[in-house]
Amino acid sequence: MITSDGGVYRSADVAMTDGNARTRTWAIVVCAGLVLLSGCAAQSGGEDLAGDVPEGVDVVLTADADVIEDETTRSVANTLLEESVPQGSDEPRSVEAVLDEIEAEADTNVSVDDLEGVALFGRTPEGADVGEIEAEGYTGVVLAGDWEREAFLSDVRSASDRVRRGESYAGVDVYESVNETTAEVTYLATYEEGRWVVSTDRRVVEDVIDVGQGSADAFGGDLRTAYDRTREDAFVRYAVVLSERQRRLVGAAAERAGEGAPVDLSQFASVTAYAGAYYTEGDDVGVATYLTAEDEDAAERLNRTLGSLIRLGQSTVEPDSPQARQLDALGTERDGRSVGIVYEIDAETLEELIRDQVDEPTGAPIRLRPQTVTVTVTT
Repeated sequence: MITSDGGVYRSADVAMTDGNARTRTWAIVVCAGLVLLSGCAAQSGGEDLAGDVPEGVDVVLTADADVIEDETTRSVANTLLEESVPQGSDEPRSVEAVLDEIEAEADTNVSVDDLEGVALFGRTPEGADVGEIEAEGYTGVVLAGDWEREAFLSDVRSASDRVRRGESYAGVDVYESVNETTAEVTYLATYEEGRWVVSTDRRVVEDVIDVGQGSADAFGGDLRTAYDRTREDAFVRYAVVLSERQRRLVGAAAERAGEGAPVDLSQFASVTAYAGAYYTEGDDVGVATYLTAEDEDAAERLNRTLGSLIRLGQSTVEPDSPQARQLDALGTERDGRSVGIVYEIDAETLEELIRDQVDEPTGAPIRLRPQTVTVTVTT
């Protein structure tokens, strides 16, 4: 799910698993690896797959594979890995080592080097937490890559108990990857050259095909507005629309957090959606989160609240300390109903701050985790 952490929203693991499942499609493993690497995101030059996401969803995330080649991203990601992996561990300590491990474990016909982008989307189940989606619900993954159809299918077959060609839809072949143990089916289709949709719900595959063929609209409404508020040149972009229940949960959490606090946090109850982007500009790394309020007046009050929180934080830390440098990199901006929280810092400073997280008395590093979305669709 996507949750809030210390006043700054972050994407947490979106897990779609079955404890009894024994295999998974390699394509989804690639998806997980890509978005894991994109936690320190970067400037984008690739396609935005959001245009293939169907209507009716309330969670969408896209990632551009060009992040892997971005020098600023690699530098920060390498520092993060170096500092977060314990001494003596055999875990990979660089982006290159992570990619080598993925390739070695995959043993596939298609290459991660040819992956171009990923889109993850879904509908939040009734009663779920904010941004939570489930494999058995209306959830899908779109993969874009320069892969041959037969090579891709060959890899799916090698990772599955059984793959069969199911009933076609709108002239498109729909394949079924069957888990013989659980009798569960994962549906796959290449609806245009180089683009695959994967889901445990056949309706999702059919809806993406309809959008791709122009017979149905892509997602719109508040979710699209929130998504479009993010930077087009970002590597990772996401948006979430809150249900009435989720808004009540956010409001109640803000009320509890604000008890006795010098800053009134009640304005967070006005948030109807949020979105974010991860990017670089030259040597700078940027993380931007956008909160959508009920109306412009509520957005202005929310903007003032966020500004007060930043100033309060700045007043409670030592000047020139790592904490002060982090807070100095934060700023807010308002545009209509949207309030942005923007964090921009040069990569060299960020890497110094990462190294400062080392626990000096024990010599053990704090286990830092980049922004991740782990997607595992079982077959």
